[in-house]
Amino acid sequence: VMIHQTVNSALESPGFFQTMAQDRVVIAIDTPGVGGSDGPDVAPTIENYAAAIAEGLHRMGFGPARPVDVVGFHSGSLIAAEIAILEPRMVRHAALSGVYVVSEERWKKAIASLPTYKTSAEFFEWFVATLPVLRKSALERGIPDADWGRALADSLRPLTKREFVHEAAFTYAARAKERLPLVTQPVLLLALGDGLRQPTLDSQPLFKNVMLADLPQYTDGAYFVDPTAIVAALRGFLDR
Repeated sequence: VMIHQTVNSALESPGFFQTMAQDRVVIAIDTPGVGGSDGPDVAPTIENYAAAIAEGLHRMGFGPARPVDVVGFHSGSLIAAEIAILEPRMVRHAALSGVYVVSEERWKKAIASLPTYKTSAEFFEWFVATLPVLRKSALERGIPDADWGRALADSLRPLTKREFVHEAAFTYAARAKERLPLVTQPVLLLALGDGLRQPTLDSQPLFKNVMLADLPQYTDGAYFVDPTAIVAALRGFLDR
């Protein structure tokens, strides 16, 4: 079960999904309120997102008798960890990339920097102004134009609620050091060469049963461009 980063949807990693799906069932879930998933009217917590996705997995027939592995990316890693805490008999392994364990100063600064658009018009004004920065970032990470375009278009659906998951992830940092040690399953940390590399490394002591795949040569664009190393690390961890 793959849980994407904010504010992308499950469209963010088609190459990764297709490669992993060669020898197992891969389920890519849109976080509630993002992509094709219905969402709340008020900002949820990471625990709320985890509970909603866990309920969806149960309704799909997964549970203690039919367990899953969870793979989370950036904000998705926090949701995946909370699913593992909430459903210890349903989740076998958790693979987490970009774990947001940061100082109080950093997460408070991140919250303060969130856009404050109130209407759809204000949102699109912000988006048009930000588009060149988003495109430059995609080019620097080598993300194919069509893949980037589809993922970006899907990320517009939430409109004024687009920052809900960001806010949830940033505020989760205040309690991450108390919550993450509650994960009892084997954990793989994927430390990529992106902006959450150091926080991911810093999170390692919080987990009881943890392995590290240190891949500093790959940015988060690897999920789009060449997921080979990430897939190899995951298969080695999930199939041991």
